Amino acid sequence: MRLLIVATLLTACAPDLVKLEGVQTPWIFAHRGGAAEAPENTLNAFMQSAALSEQVIIEMDVHLSKDGEVVVIHDASVDRTTDGTGKVASMTLAELKALDAAYCFSPGEPRGTAADCPATGNASDFPLRGQGIEIPTLQEALNTIDENRWISIEAKKIEVVPHLAKLVKGRGKVIVGAEYDPISRALLEELPEYSQYMPEESARCHVIAGLAKGDTPSCPHYGIFASPRTSSGFTLDTEAVIERFQRKGIRVIYWTINEASQMKELVSRGADGIITDAPSVALGELTP
Repeated sequence: MRLLIVATLLTACAPDLVKLEGVQTPWIFAHRGGAAEAPENTLNAFMQSAALSEQVIIEMDVHLSKDGEVVVIHDASVDRTTDGTGKVASMTLAELKALDAAYCFSPGEPRGTAADCPATGNASDFPLRGQGIEIPTLQEALNTIDENRWISIEAKKIEVVPHLAKLVKGRGKVIVGAEYDPISRALLEELPEYSQYMPEESARCHVIAGLAKGDTPSCPHYGIFASPRTSSGFTLDTEAVIERFQRKGIRVIYWTINEASQMKELVSRGADGIITDAPSVALGELTP
């Protein structure tokens, strides 16, 4: 995940700050469903994070399978999170469904998925192996998550865009987006009425102009700036950076924030929210 912006395209005049109906600030996004607390991008993760609070926004990633199904998985390959190997785009839905999506999940890992995922080892390190946890389709995720809850979907490849659009059209409380400009433009064409992530080049434009204390008339304007705390040698989590974006009507959120002290620090500086692998921790620290 790189420097991203999430939200609604702005007009030339700075509008009011973006609001997500029914969700109070600070916003808490469960990254990949809450990857430190359940197997990432699975129905188990989505249900577990949803049960925590109606305030939690469920974030997920999608790819397209070989036979044209939209599946929920972050990487272009299945190697890191499952017991299989290969590219998602070269596998059918049936082949993807045969994999164990919890195979590499280890509760002892800060971000959930073990960096070293051996085929053998202590069963206690990988307690959800063999429990039937699958890679879900986007349709299954949409059926599982209540329509009154906000979700955020990142399209990882341009090929998935028309399929994604067909599935989410007509559903409210959905943010869509992508890291790269061509994918974002395709999403804008397919889903112009939906809030979106801005691609990294537009984000970079805003950051560089802001750090140079210049204006940003040539930079595409979106409603939420979502960023790591630092990027390319720049410090992006200062009160000055936050205030600059907010004065332009742009919300500011940070990823991926898993430490309680960092959560509180960023919100105290004025950040509008965080993206975290540990939504239960965030709720405990950031909500009354």
